[in-house]
Amino acid sequence: NLRKEFNIPLDAFVVGHTGRYNSAKNHKSIIKVAIELSKKHDDIYFLMCGNGVKDNLQATVERENLSDKIILSNNRSDIPKFLKTLDCYYFPSISEGQPNALIEAMIVGIPFVASNIEPNKETVPKEYFSHLIDPNDTEGAIDKILEIKKANIKRDKLLSSWSKETYNPDKLFEKFYLELMA
Repeated sequence: NLRKEFNIPLDAFVVGHTGRYNSAKNHKSIIKVAIELSKKHDDIYFLMCGNGVKDNLQATVERENLSDKIILSNNRSDIPKFLKTLDCYYFPSISEGQPNALIEAMIVGIPFVASNIEPNKETVPKEYFSHLIDPNDTEGAIDKILEIKKANIKRDKLLSSWSKETYNPDKLFEKFYLELMA
């Protein structure tokens, strides 16, 4: 993982997000949660990457004097390694088509907190609906993230297995192909 590269202690709790800087991705809530948790908890770090993320959020992070705890990148070519660095995935999108980034995090087995919008409800297993909250509920997000931290689940094997089976590209392509040929 990338903890050594980013100077993150091995025993730290790392929350992250992947997604381009865009109002639909709700970086406003992400940065608010990141700042509050990073200030109150010495062992919580945030990683965010995506097109325009560093360019648009770096000044805010520097103003809060949190550059060592909220680490920003624009586009990265090592998303699997990036995801494997995380202990919790935060995905408070206001709108989505298909939430591919959330699916990627679930495949890795990362416990998540995500918005309760319809595309996310259609994407996650019903057993995880308690992880879905209003996209602008930053206090609720903080509570859920701290619950995940307290539970100390490094990887959710059931979530990972379910996601790999449900979003298996070969099965999905075959299903789509059969629909086209019908």
